[in-house]
Amino acid sequence: ESFARRWEKLGTPWALEREVEIVDLKGTVFVPDFALRHADGQVVHIEIMGFWHPDYLRRKLD
Repeated sequence: ESFARRWEKLGTPWALEREVEIVDLKGTVFVPDFALRHADGQVVHIEIMGFWHPDYLRRKLD
């Protein structure tokens, strides 16, 4: 079952969005898999890491 389908079943006040904007990180960019938007304007970007290894995670965090 996909993350999006499971999220919808939770019934939270946060709306899940796909294919969200590119985030400028000053020298590089972050293209999140999803964003959560709340009615009060808060936004949380989400990156799904499925099959990761330590080097992959290190590059993502650098």
